[in-house]
Amino acid sequence: MKTNLYLSDDVRKQNRLRVLSQFRKVGQVSRTELGKQTELSPGTVTNVTTGLLSENVIQAADNDVNSTQSHGRPRVQLGLNPNYGCVIAGSLNFNGLKLDVIDYSGRKIVRIDEPIKFGKSDAKNLGKKIYSLVEGLALARKPDIYVIGVQGLTSNDGQDILWSPILDDAGNGFASILSELSNAKVIVANDCAMIAQSLSKTSNEEHPSFAAVLMSYGIGIGLYIDGQPFHGIKSSASELGHISYRREDGALCRCGKHGCVEAYASDYAIWRMANEKGSSFLPEFEIKASDISDIVAKARLDDGPERRAIKQAGRALGYGLATMFSFFDPFPVTFVGRGAQALDLMEDDIRHSLSENFRFQKDINVPFSQDLDAQQHIENGCAIVALELMDQSAAFEVIKV
Repeated sequence: MKTNLYLSDDVRKQNRLRVLSQFRKVGQVSRTELGKQTELSPGTVTNVTTGLLSENVIQAADNDVNSTQSHGRPRVQLGLNPNYGCVIAGSLNFNGLKLDVIDYSGRKIVRIDEPIKFGKSDAKNLGKKIYSLVEGLALARKPDIYVIGVQGLTSNDGQDILWSPILDDAGNGFASILSELSNAKVIVANDCAMIAQSLSKTSNEEHPSFAAVLMSYGIGIGLYIDGQPFHGIKSSASELGHISYRREDGALCRCGKHGCVEAYASDYAIWRMANEKGSSFLPEFEIKASDISDIVAKARLDDGPERRAIKQAGRALGYGLATMFSFFDPFPVTFVGRGAQALDLMEDDIRHSLSENFRFQKDINVPFSQDLDAQQHIENGCAIVALELMDQSAAFEVIKV
């Protein structure tokens, strides 16, 4: 008997999450339409929405007389209550800190855009800095959840930055430090994993497995395998940029080692070769999208150092993808970020390198696509994760921290 009661309560909570997920997907909707979309019975929809209304998780729309019916009572439109809570979502990378405060309905309230020099930072000071910036906003209510995409390797539980070129310590304890200060749940996630999360929701790609390759301040990769985000046993795992491409006399990478794929294919790698700065030069300034655009424009005109830099980047990427496909088999790849604007110039080199280094050559004709807005996808992925965590908390009636 106890088992049946437990299962009944579990189904009720799953129905709550199903309803909230549909609101998250479509916005405002009537109970009648909600029932059709979720395939729940009218009685179940009424019970679930009544409970969520009483808890202020959802609300009736101001224009609740809106109806497509030709006669009878108008259908009340329901939607997520923006005042139920708010989250912090954004990114932490070599170019600075970018965070959005987002209300429960998904609307951005305010933005933090802070150009921080991270070279001397550590987990403790970084946590204090972020907390101070958020406190300075004087928000009407404290954020419930922080989800921050980070350049580097993060722990599987989202609590630690295991390695990042922007910190001078391991980043261990970062999430717990910020959580203790803010009294909120804090998740740190690999930035490329957040890009893949965003693409899984917004892309028209129907393939259940795909890779999102970040071509920006670094080279990273986020994977979806059989419709699920891929991660390691203990860490965010998948790492493309720091696969060893050239072991001898390799170019210098921001990680401090030589010969990484990133040292040939990132924006700073393409820039330094195009400007003939030498393979050990690491620019301290930000490489802008316009810098890469100028290089690409010159590469289209003649076979100079700009074109050679792009072709070299393609060969390095092909080598990295061949290594990855040796473990996972080939699947579609979306190249994301400012470097992706050169995809048409480097595609032949990517595929040629892939054919040289992937043993099953007949399978290398995988679909390639491009999307230039990496930052937007990182932020969008973090927002998706943060709001879904709030939905789960509301659905399962977990007391908010």
